[in-house]
Amino acid sequence: MTLALALLPLFAFLTVVIGPAVLPVQGLLTAISVVTLHHMNPDFNTRRMLFVACVALAISIVPTWKLGTYIEESRRSGASVALFLALFLSFAACVSLPAGELVHISFILPVNPSAITISLMVVFAGLAGLAVRPGIRDQFAGLLTACDGILLAAANTQQTRAVWIVGSCILLLAAAGLWLTQRLSLLREISAAEQDGGS
Repeated sequence: MTLALALLPLFAFLTVVIGPAVLPVQGLLTAISVVTLHHMNPDFNTRRMLFVACVALAISIVPTWKLGTYIEESRRSGASVALFLALFLSFAACVSLPAGELVHISFILPVNPSAITISLMVVFAGLAGLAVRPGIRDQFAGLLTACDGILLAAANTQQTRAVWIVGSCILLLAAAGLWLTQRLSLLREISAAEQDGGS
């Protein structure tokens, strides 16, 4: 297990609590983990690994930059409940995965057992944020966190065509989610909010 792979669940939990501000670091860790998986297993296709890494960076940096001029009008946080649910689901996922079978699978197929576990933890953390947080920006951050976990899991398989399909679908999902998030009435631009406060 590399340092980037080990830190990924921590930043996924931070994204659940803090919101989109943590997404760029999380995307960078996901991209580094994907590239590291390729170096650990040279049998994986290089182009598809670079594609997955670029998708992880794109869905983490572009939405954060685009939504940087918006603020939430929702006053409820729900961060503690979301963090508890994320920790519970991640613990349940780790406990339900038998270590012996993962090691056995890693001997048969060229997969990394640590990456399987961590990708599940990241997906569940993102789903907890998506389900519990009331603000649309925080929910979108949870969705993108879950997408990072899916990308990590996809990069850990041998199905090259499936990886390209998953990465393309996640790009479309992120673009559609960003478009909807910017147009929902729960968000307003900071400049407009400051003008309302000044008048």
